[in-house]
Amino acid sequence: MRAAAPATCGDLAHLARPLGPWDPAALFEAFAGHGPACLLESGLAGATGRWSVVVPEAAAVLAAKGCSVTFAGPGDPVARPLAGEPLHLVRRLLRQRARPPVAGLPPFQCGLVGMVGYELVRQWERLPATTVDDTGLPELYLLVADRCLVVDHDAGRLWALARGPEAERWVAEAGERLAAGPGPRPRPEPLRLAAPPRSHWSPAAYEARVARILDYIRAGDIFQANLSHRFQAPVAGGTPWGLYRRLREINPAPFGGYLAGEGFAVVSNSPERLLRVADRWVESRPIAGTFPRPRAAAELAAAARALRAHPKERAEHLMLVDLIRNDLGRVCLYGSVEVDELLVTESYSHVVHLVSNVRGRLHPKRDRIDCLRACFPGGTITGVPKVRCMEILDELEPYARGPYTGSLLYLSDAGAMDANILIRTAVVTGGRCLFHVGGGIVADSDPAREYRETLHKAAALEAALAGE
Repeated sequence: MRAAAPATCGDLAHLARPLGPWDPAALFEAFAGHGPACLLESGLAGATGRWSVVVPEAAAVLAAKGCSVTFAGPGDPVARPLAGEPLHLVRRLLRQRARPPVAGLPPFQCGLVGMVGYELVRQWERLPATTVDDTGLPELYLLVADRCLVVDHDAGRLWALARGPEAERWVAEAGERLAAGPGPRPRPEPLRLAAPPRSHWSPAAYEARVARILDYIRAGDIFQANLSHRFQAPVAGGTPWGLYRRLREINPAPFGGYLAGEGFAVVSNSPERLLRVADRWVESRPIAGTFPRPRAAAELAAAARALRAHPKERAEHLMLVDLIRNDLGRVCLYGSVEVDELLVTESYSHVVHLVSNVRGRLHPKRDRIDCLRACFPGGTITGVPKVRCMEILDELEPYARGPYTGSLLYLSDAGAMDANILIRTAVVTGGRCLFHVGGGIVADSDPAREYRETLHKAAALEAALAGE
């Protein structure tokens, strides 16, 4: 069946059709080339799992490391250096690309997609920099997305959208390919490791750092901190995309994603939203509180009730909800910040989480970049108070976090934004596969239990890497 002709609104061409046999991973495989590309995938039904975004190619790439910012546009033989603070340059690019939203289209109507790494926070917070960066990955890596595919899982609809030269032609050709269906494709080879992943810390070493955080809590420096440790293993073969395909099957998540960069790949199975901005509303969906998921389905409801009632998990969660209310209060209208979901549970393949939702009305003098600066990195993966916790984590964690606890996000030309927190995330670069896991430490934390909790969080990634 021949596809319909694209519609246009200004320089934006678009076409909608039933989703049919396609899913986001199949779209990525069919349309992505060998250059930078990105998939932001909602793998669970429900309010947080409606949209998936496929960016099969980049019209340009904006990257930053420390104070060095580069831009590689169409026809640039090498990336050009830019002067300025990275997020200021992102804001400038967004203003250049801004266009009114087209009613009836998805929230992402072309724009920027990519990664913000944890260490980018040093651009606006005075923090020590003593951790070892042994990957050299960018702290900001954004693709300019003039062509994209967007899935509405609730409606079973699929859009092809494009801006700029040849937009109508690309959308028309995409429509023909979509109408033809996915067709048979070889299954991507899963990533293979030469040895099992190993942490840089022994259990005793992790527990000793937990004890050090407890000292800081007793001294009154902090109330809670999220300590992580890094696992790594040499890669023997296969592809990062094969790892992502395996991971999404084991543990579907509402904020998963895959970023193919230049010399690296980010494979994320995140359950957590950092920020969403839509129609001048801002929301964050913090996760704090984790129990292992019971093997028997009949025991799941009891585990969820026990998690909600657990004094330590409940107290930690409420403390972090307050922190996020304060973060949003910096960019929202006075009195508009509210908690519209409190202490609900979400279940995944290996864990049960405690979740809330906080939202507020964006102040007319604030924008998406202000929201990112106010809330990044997320309080659930740093601690309370946030800046002092980041100072302590820099002291205790030997390696830079890199993408871990940063964000995969989109920034739509039409004004919307959605950003995850990069937890349950692996990075493949330089012949290695690396991932971090961590947990929140509070005054009554037991070091041995906290270590075991990190292993529960690593279970889905380790199963995918082991081919289980």
